[in-house]
Amino acid sequence: MRTIQIPHSQYHIVDGQETPDIKRLMDEAKKDPANLEKQRAVYEASKLLADSGDIDAALLIASAVSHPELHATIITHICARLVNLGQKERSAEVFGDALASADRVENANRCPFAINLGMTAHMLAQRGLHEKILGPIHLSVHDDLKATLLYWIAAGLSVEGHYDRALEIANSIEDPLTRGRSLENIAEMLKNVGQKERAAQLFKEARRLIQENKKGDD
Repeated sequence: MRTIQIPHSQYHIVDGQETPDIKRLMDEAKKDPANLEKQRAVYEASKLLADSGDIDAALLIASAVSHPELHATIITHICARLVNLGQKERSAEVFGDALASADRVENANRCPFAINLGMTAHMLAQRGLHEKILGPIHLSVHDDLKATLLYWIAAGLSVEGHYDRALEIANSIEDPLTRGRSLENIAEMLKNVGQKERAAQLFKEARRLIQENKKGDD
């Protein structure tokens, strides 16, 4: 029997199961979403299970996390763990749930989970799953988060040598500064593989976008 102490709480997980102890904690967290101590305890329980590879149990317990940022954080963490476990198809499905959760968070792009979500998008793009996550991304209510995720997808594609598709995605980014930086990143990749003329044209466009946007911020 394997018993895991949940950090910062009195609760335990036994063999990755939803014990009466955890069931009570989940019920209490659902009834009292303003109680951050209980919300964090449920979050920690879900994270422990995800880290141990028990994704089904992690998702079940994560459903009791009603605090918007904590919920987005744990679902994003589970999504990233799925990629690392080689379950890329399932990760692409959970990515949509993570993004839907992020949409309920104010200033989501400034939250720590946004970095993890971006890196997960990058990994999924490298594994050819970008088309499956583009739909949810384009439906996101946060334009800045959308721009960031498209940047990471374009970056992942360019790493794998899919420059044309990376450029299509980069050029779909509405924010000019992020679009410029995405084009600059792809140009660097092209330069590294010897496509210097094409890279030079992209660098020119990227720097124009970046400079114009910076002037607008002054």
